[in-house]
Amino acid sequence: MNTRTLTIRVPDNLVSVAQDRAERLGISLSLVLRNELHRFANGGDVVIGDFQPNAKLQKNIAKAEKEHQAGKLEVFSTPKEVLAYLRKLRR
Repeated sequence: MNTRTLTIRVPDNLVSVAQDRAERLGISLSLVLRNELHRFANGGDVVIGDFQPNAKLQKNIAKAEKEHQAGKLEVFSTPKEVLAYLRKLRR
């Protein structure tokens, strides 16, 4: 199996707590992270607990909520309908 090294920035205290917990369970932190990557790559959900949208995303969310309340949303039943709508926008 080919492998690759992945480098990520993580707060020191988070690494320490995670390593301690993994050790108590008798597994390595690498195993925990590899397992999560496999789960995610195979279509698993992502849970992001402390996510805070940036200003641009907050603005887009507010705009979408206003459009939803005003009934200005397009509803599609099939992928073909989506593509037809997008083609119409390009004209």
